[in-house]
Amino acid sequence: MRYLSTLSLAFIVHVLLSIGVLMTLACTATPARTLAPTETPAPTPTLTPTPTYAPYPTPTTRPIYTPSPAPVVKQPIEVLAPTLQPPSTPGSNPAATAAPAKQLVDVGGALIPQYSNAPPVSIDPEANYSAVIQTSMGNIEFELFAERSPVTVNNFVFLANQGFYDDMIFHRVIPDFMIQGGDPTGTGMHGPGYKFQDELAASLIFNEPGKLAMANSGPNTNGSQFFVTTVPTPHLNGLHTIFGRITQGQEVANAISLADTIAGNRPATPIVILRIDITLNP
Repeated sequence: MRYLSTLSLAFIVHVLLSIGVLMTLACTATPARTLAPTETPAPTPTLTPTPTYAPYPTPTTRPIYTPSPAPVVKQPIEVLAPTLQPPSTPGSNPAATAAPAKQLVDVGGALIPQYSNAPPVSIDPEANYSAVIQTSMGNIEFELFAERSPVTVNNFVFLANQGFYDDMIFHRVIPDFMIQGGDPTGTGMHGPGYKFQDELAASLIFNEPGKLAMANSGPNTNGSQFFVTTVPTPHLNGLHTIFGRITQGQEVANAISLADTIAGNRPATPIVILRIDITLNP
């Protein structure tokens, strides 16, 4: 009996010791973290919503590319002033076959010769005509195509023999293209006071430098302005009447085209047509 009491006491002591060990372990565990008085809790992270994308534009809503206008093709242009009217005799209606009446018209303070109508054809279309344009930079000689462009050659011969071109200037020069003259005002806006039809022979084309042709402001608006090419200009085929070609002096035309210019391709230093001489060759 005494032995059992001793065992019971030992068991109780063992149990008590085990409980003490467990309590000690519990007391030494890391305590739960408490917030300091000045510390605020970290904000709860929020997820950024997934962005939404509009669909790519459809062909009907995409930006439209509008190309620039096509570049204007270089062309000798004669822009006739609308206020300048061809002179005429009161009460008359000059016919194309009548000798043109001449009078001086005041244009911007300058008196320029104007004719009532185009001259009647007086040249021989089967004859050989040549022209020499004497300029302040040298002479340019031409063969005239009387057979294929009789009306135009006749007009050029008439105006040259009248002294119409004397002391005019080349008012427009463009390198690698042409030189243009024949406006009595030197502005590119005037002519002789009349207009005449085109002569567009299929055999006459701008396939080489040195072609002598009429400037115009559209079909059948030839007057006195002419140009001389310095390179082949096939884009002018069918648009301008060719009535001659250079036989000597292409280098002079080329040099004129290279002159320094101001606005409107006008030579900075005037290049003058001193006179034009016409020759009827045997």
